[in-house]
Amino acid sequence: MTLSVAADHAAEGIRANALIVGTVFTPLVARMGEEARERRRKAVPLQTEGTGWDVAYGALYLASDEARWVTGVMLPIDGGFYAVRPWPR
Repeated sequence: MTLSVAADHAAEGIRANALIVGTVFTPLVARMGEEARERRRKAVPLQTEGTGWDVAYGALYLASDEARWVTGVMLPIDGGFYAVRPWPR
């Protein structure tokens, strides 16, 4: 859908991008306990826990003038998890 909207509306100056967000630290995640958080941290290639700020910075970039020539992008914000996912066969 992102690519279709980007292609169909680019001539109108409309940009369409998507954020692919991993599981980041939130109050809900905090209730899962430290052990679950540690498992999640180790599951991503960057070996860090993301926060809402990480997602917000990606959204801020895509909404900014610096991204004026960016459309049709699906931006993973997930510590690298999307990069190592199993490919469909």
